[in-house]
Order: sequence, then structure tokens, then C-alpha cells
Amino acid sequence: YALTIDYGRQHLSDVLLSCPGFDPKIPTLYLLEGVSYYLTPDSMKHFFQDVYSLICKAPPNERDQSRVFFDHLVDLPRLIAANNDKPAAKMLEVFEKFEPLQAFLDYDQVEPYMKALGYAVVEQLTPPTMYEPFQTARNPDFHMKSSPYFGIVVVAKYLSLIHI
Repeated sequence: YALTIDYGRQHLSDVLLSCPGFDPKIPTLYLLEGVSYYLTPDSMKHFFQDVYSLICKAPPNERDQSRVFFDHLVDLPRLIAANNDKPAAKMLEVFEKFEPLQAFLDYDQVEPYMKALGYAVVEQLTPPTMYEPFQTARNPDFHMKSSPYFGIVVVAKYLSLIHI
């Protein structure tokens, strides 16, 4: 499903559970792409908590098969303040005119942030690792430029991943 949700007024779980055919007992990929940085930090946290509650509805042997995929922006205001990062300042300025950026997560914050919410990071891609597969030795002139400000993360509910 592709859903339209007002995260300030609706809970993802309420919307999904009202969709015909959605079954939280079936392993699911929850995709939050191009959205996390527009959410308030509280809304982003509630999104992950809401997904966690949906994953917990699955039988224990199915829970560790669900995944959450999201992209994020590094802390642009911090980069601007610490390094006078001009591209970050321009990016923030442009977005302020249309859709203000609100939530940021630096690469080294992803794992502790997600762990505090009950998730284990399955895969974290930073710009060099995201674009490396697209570089080719056959064409040395080809180089895909990446933004140093975005990251991609895949997480799973971590308690069910710990097998004792």
C-alpha cells in the first residue's frame, strides 16, 4: 500500500489496520522514504514506536522477518554551526522556503537511536557505500556524485533477533 498519513493527527497503525488486506501477522516491509526529515522528532519517534507495536502483533517466529527501511538527513544545523558548511546552509535555506526540515540523525546516532526504540540496525548505508556499486572500472569517467548528507537504514525488531 502507498498511504497518505498526517503524522500529527493519525497513527500509522490505525490507518494500516483499517486497510483491507493488511495483516500485521505477516512479515512486512515498512518504508519511510523521503519523509523522516519533514517529521518533528516526536512524530518520527512515534512512527517507529507505532511500527514496533505492529511488528509485535506477528507470531514470535515471524517478527524478525519484518523490516523498516528509511532514509534520513544528517544534522545540517550542526554542520553549519561547527564547520560553516555552505552546501548544508544552502540546502537548509531552500527547504525552509517549501517544506522545513525538522528531524536529523547523524550516521553515528542511528544505531543508539534505533536500539532505544527496540530495533537492531540490519544495514546502514552512508553515501560512499550507497554509490559504490554504481561505480565501474569499465568506464573510469563515470562517477555518480552523492550527497554527503543522506543515509539509508534498514532495521528489524531486535528483541526477537536475540536467540538464547
